[in-house]
Amino acid sequence: MLLRIDYGSGELFTRPFGPNPSLTTITRNSFKTPAPGASAIKPGTTFLPVGFGLWVWYSFAAAESPSINRINPAPPKRELQVRVLVGTPPTLPPFCYRDHHRQPRPNATTQDMNLLLLEAHQFQSTTEAALSERQTQHIQRVLKAGNGSRLKVGVVDGKLGSGCLQQTHGGWQLTDIQLDSTPPAPLPLSLVLALPRPQMIKRILQTAACMGVARVHLLQTAKVEKSFWQSPAVTDSAIREQLILGLEQAGATHLPQVEKHCRFRPFAEDILPGIAHGHTRLIAHPGDYPECPRLAKNEAAILAIGPEGGFTEGEVTYFLNAGFAAFQLGARILKVETAVPVTLAKLY
Repeated sequence: MLLRIDYGSGELFTRPFGPNPSLTTITRNSFKTPAPGASAIKPGTTFLPVGFGLWVWYSFAAAESPSINRINPAPPKRELQVRVLVGTPPTLPPFCYRDHHRQPRPNATTQDMNLLLLEAHQFQSTTEAALSERQTQHIQRVLKAGNGSRLKVGVVDGKLGSGCLQQTHGGWQLTDIQLDSTPPAPLPLSLVLALPRPQMIKRILQTAACMGVARVHLLQTAKVEKSFWQSPAVTDSAIREQLILGLEQAGATHLPQVEKHCRFRPFAEDILPGIAHGHTRLIAHPGDYPECPRLAKNEAAILAIGPEGGFTEGEVTYFLNAGFAAFQLGARILKVETAVPVTLAKLY
């Protein structure tokens, strides 16, 4: 006996079942257009229940011919006794069988991946490198690359190129690595950022790396909860992981330098004047300020962006006294994760 299931992606899947089917009551919100061949399924055939989240062939007493129903776990609007069709292959409508878990294609051409970024410790020689568990899973589940595929690769703070994917007894690795391309240059920008909430910092770090920020200074301010510094998302390893993901998305290799400053006043008085020297100094803050300026591509700058509630007036005064020029992004108040990419795009 075979159960026919369509996962909603256009790929059909079959699974064998035993000879004793049962019934189940589930809900549905709307009917879908019957698929080709649906009229070949007659009501009254034996059925078997299936869980939520699947597309199923179904039949019920009021139907002249079956249709397709998307089973929805949302609160029900109507209840129907829906029965999943079970039968021998001759009773099923014609369909094209494809395995839901497709195997990688051998000897495929270069895959559509932005970048596979390698670190120095992964290299076993100048032309061979081991892959991390995350990279291996991405290649198998997303790229579906096979043995012999050439992938786009890069080295942290190094060049871009390609490598040949090979399977060994110890797992997957890259061979014949050729690094012959220059990566995109980072922006000449340092970002002073009030420490975001833990659930936001991952996306912001990825965005900063993706858009080419050279340095990030995470800063404690009056409206930043001190407990944020204890979050696992603020550890050095977690920060590096998010920066790597951003670089892989951008197809770049320059890893931003990140520094943490857990006290505002020592940073503003002792550190800020040194890192701002020779830079165009800007602070984004809502108020009666000019609009965001446009900088030359090679113009070095340092940009300060506050927390969700903004900098306090006292904190803004510290920046203004250090030679920073304030600007605003418009009448709308933006989240930090939105303000960062918007400001970078306006500046460069």
